[in-house]
Amino acid sequence: MLQKSPFVLPALFVAVLLNAGCTQDNTSSAITDANNSNVKRLSNLYQSFASRNGWHGPKDEAEFREFIRTFPAHRLQLLGVDPEKLDALFTSERDGQPFQVKYEVNSGLGAVIPVVFEQQGVDGTRAVGFTDGSVQVVDESQSRQLFDEAH
Repeated sequence: MLQKSPFVLPALFVAVLLNAGCTQDNTSSAITDANNSNVKRLSNLYQSFASRNGWHGPKDEAEFREFIRTFPAHRLQLLGVDPEKLDALFTSERDGQPFQVKYEVNSGLGAVIPVVFEQQGVDGTRAVGFTDGSVQVVDESQSRQLFDEAH
């Protein structure tokens, strides 16, 4: 059974706020809330990368990490990301394992494509992050199917 993560703002909204440089308290709070886990942070950063690169996802982890390292520091701070600790960002808080990221995904404005996957998960479930900033917790077979279907 698919479960939507509670209180998720679309990644496009987050990307617009980040790219606009909004810093009001309520906007900052909304961005922080929409990025309260590593799976959400990575998914939103993935879509931000795509939005700046013709809706093409990063070709590999090295390119994605470089994009994050060069993202404006004040915007990373809003996301709760330390550019000096990217290994932690690329690790699930739930299972302690590195995420599996689907690279070279072509998305588009408003696309909802799975791009960040827990490898092991917890209690038979795995969190999957989508390009709209949402997270679904699915079983292992659904996770594999979503990974295989992402393009």
